[in-house]
Amino acid sequence: MKNLLNILLIIIFLFSCQTKQQKTGEVVSTNVSEIPDNSISDLDQDVIKLPEIARETLIMEKLSLNINFETNKYYSDTINIDTYKFIVFGGFYNIDLDNYYQYTYIDSIRVIQPFQSILSSDGIGGYLYKDKNYSFESIIRLRDINNDGQMDIEVYNDFASGKGSNSIYSVFLNNGVKFEFSSVFSIPNLFFDQKTNTYTSSRNGGHAGMIYGITTYKLQGDSLKPISYEYQDYQNEKRNYIKKFENLITGETKSEELNYD
Repeated sequence: MKNLLNILLIIIFLFSCQTKQQKTGEVVSTNVSEIPDNSISDLDQDVIKLPEIARETLIMEKLSLNINFETNKYYSDTINIDTYKFIVFGGFYNIDLDNYYQYTYIDSIRVIQPFQSILSSDGIGGYLYKDKNYSFESIIRLRDINNDGQMDIEVYNDFASGKGSNSIYSVFLNNGVKFEFSSVFSIPNLFFDQKTNTYTSSRNGGHAGMIYGITTYKLQGDSLKPISYEYQDYQNEKRNYIKKFENLITGETKSEELNYD
């Protein structure tokens, strides 16, 4: 009788082990690494059913941003350009990394180094490009724009640039203590000519660049004084262009009509 009881206990034990193995084999793995690489790169919630936390992690790794996915607001990782360090605060209208570029609006930029300063924005927008790893270096650049020996900060502003035909940077001048926005230098296609020690600002008005205006300036302190103006416009009635030049110092003017075949 004792032996029979032992045999029954062994049978019950073996049956329970087999049942446990079958249940364990039914568990579905949720390891993200097992999802095909081509699916992960698409970052498409309708194609791949990644858990939300996994998708957010992938996006943040791709953009080096800390994102609130409820508001699409973010702050960037520390950005290093030369000896300067920044943190950008802004947001996205939507998040779609399948596109070649990701469009962002910038609320403000906090400068950490060489000194602390906040660059407030009244509306700056730009593009983060996939082939540049969505780097802010395509939007932010350093240049001594007023030739005072201090590096100033320029932020490309697509809101004001007009589809790229008039490249406008929002300029923040370095006064040694903080960066201050300058509407004087935040003008289209600003260029400094070292030979003549003058600035020019040009604006494209259409006709593949045939309609344009160019103003030449001299620097006076932190201001730009216009010294000459040139523009070319189209005359519908004559079906040709008229080009005019005015010296704002002497009052001299010139004009000519041009026909382009």
